[in-house]
Amino acid sequence: MPSHIQIGKDHFSDPERLLCGLSDIVDDVVAATTSDFSQSVSRALSYLLTTVQGAFAICSRFEMNTGEIVTFEGQALPEDFPVRVNIRGRIGYEEFIRAGKALVVYSDLSQTGYVLSDPEVKHYRIQACLGAPIRYAGQVVGFLAVYDDRPREFDETERRTMRTLAHIVSMMGERQHYAHKLDHKRTNDKVLAAVSAEAISTQDDSFLDFFIKTVGRAFEVDDAYILWYDDRTRDFFSHTSRWRLDRLIPISKEKYTNLTSIPVIREVVENRAPFLCENVTAISDEATREFLRRNKVASFLVLPICNERNVYGMFAMHMRQGELNWDKEDLESFMAISGILAQWRGGRAISHELDESQALIYQLFQLSPTAIYQFDLRELRFTKINDQVCKVTGYTEEELLRMRPDEILTPASYRLLQQRLIDLEEGRPLSDNVEFEIKTKDGSLQWGHFHIRHLYEGGKIWGANVAAHLITEQKKVQKELINYRRRLELLVAERTEELSIANQKLREEVALRKGTEKELVAKSERLKEMNTAMRVLLDKRNEDRLQSEENIRVNLVQLIEPYLDRLDRSELAAPQQQLLSVIRTNLNEVIGSPMPELSAKYYIFSPGELQVANLIRKGRTTKETAELLNISARTVESYRNSIRRKLGLKNKRVNLKTYLSSKE
Repeated sequence: MPSHIQIGKDHFSDPERLLCGLSDIVDDVVAATTSDFSQSVSRALSYLLTTVQGAFAICSRFEMNTGEIVTFEGQALPEDFPVRVNIRGRIGYEEFIRAGKALVVYSDLSQTGYVLSDPEVKHYRIQACLGAPIRYAGQVVGFLAVYDDRPREFDETERRTMRTLAHIVSMMGERQHYAHKLDHKRTNDKVLAAVSAEAISTQDDSFLDFFIKTVGRAFEVDDAYILWYDDRTRDFFSHTSRWRLDRLIPISKEKYTNLTSIPVIREVVENRAPFLCENVTAISDEATREFLRRNKVASFLVLPICNERNVYGMFAMHMRQGELNWDKEDLESFMAISGILAQWRGGRAISHELDESQALIYQLFQLSPTAIYQFDLRELRFTKINDQVCKVTGYTEEELLRMRPDEILTPASYRLLQQRLIDLEEGRPLSDNVEFEIKTKDGSLQWGHFHIRHLYEGGKIWGANVAAHLITEQKKVQKELINYRRRLELLVAERTEELSIANQKLREEVALRKGTEKELVAKSERLKEMNTAMRVLLDKRNEDRLQSEENIRVNLVQLIEPYLDRLDRSELAAPQQQLLSVIRTNLNEVIGSPMPELSAKYYIFSPGELQVANLIRKGRTTKETAELLNISARTVESYRNSIRRKLGLKNKRVNLKTYLSSKE
């Protein structure tokens, strides 16, 4: 595990440092849409790890379709920390997805079941955890977490910091999501407009090359290609060019006879619906996975080229590494693009029966889902209009052909048109893409993205073919992003005020603790003085006790020993001599040393048991003990059994004399 970050204690009591770090994070949030989201998250994690003081911090997302947790940013991570792990049993999934918690705080994970269910807890010896969920549109999509390799508590400031940063990262991610969505929409619309305009003006197979190159370059895929389908033989035939890596390359026309045996291809052909695979490892069919592996496909999208009656083929895009992250709206745009290709193909088929060029132009022009019109720049009037233009504006074709630009454009957009005409007249370069706001017949305002292809006559521009897409919803999204920014600034101001209050309380608590510390030091000094006095009293007491014991021993020797000597010199019987010997032995023990360790247990013995125990310890047999005490041998045995019971030796194979002697 990496070492802990060390910061002085006064770091957390200094609100300016805390708020300065948080301000840096906020700067990332309110930056332009093109700001580096990953770098912003990394800075947020760095600030979080500095504030909470853990071992490492992570930002992870849930990929429910693959059942994985992906850690895409981290601070102070162990070198072998896994990027992708199975979702089951992990703290993040169990706490934020299954339990739905708004904050996760564990001060000692060793007391939880995650030691067994979450491999990272055991492998990296994680002891404590503080985390909060990341939400997009109210849904939990990931989480922030700080892990520590020591049991610890997390204070209220650390918890507030975690909640605030998780909310900030959520808004950053949501903003990034909408920004990407807006970029995708713009790209899709530009491609759709470009392909529509090219389809109108191009009648030969060069349109297919333009189509493949435009789509492949716009969506930055590794491979893009068209396979035409023969419904009679169920075979596929490749187009004569394909997009590979970064350019359009010519290829020889090839025939594929078994593609419909692949479930994915068969599903696209039969259902006439797109198939998006973000990761080929998720495909259950083993043969399909092997086929894709041989062709170096990591993720792919297959679009049917079809109309209501015919399947003409399919358009495919794939990546050799990485994933294709497209949503439902992207697929709808791709189907519209594929629909233009199908209409072009259908027009080519019809052109064999009718006039080729007129039939193709008419079908693409009138049936295109894009609003397409031709405009005379000299007279400033419409010359051709398809049904989609009428549908968007609410006017009939006859009405539009009589109208001038100032009648349908807002004043600001009309001024922009006039400026473009001036630039065109003076030879200044113009973008082929422009946004105008139009007034519909019912009085509503709609924003449109216009892709313009100029028409020439005698080397001079006289008009333009225009493909237009409504982008009103995208404008609304932009407005919502501005509102998000304002809300975020308000939230940061509120959180800043809360942190200021919390830091003020923290400073007051530190001052209170310093006063308490002084009182404790004074009490400690008084206790030291009392301990010194107690040690002096104890030493004095020991000296008095030793002096008293010495006095007792001297008195015994001086007052009793002379009489024992006189008694020993008198004529005593053998039993009396033995009793005198015992008296001398016991008296010597009292005089020579304190009582043995066993004496602490002698208080449980009766006087008779005490006498028997003392003789047994001196090696006397049962018979000798009976004679010395003038009792029967049976009584001595009874005393022996009682002594063993009180000493806890009953039914144990322990010699009583050995035991009693060992306690001396």
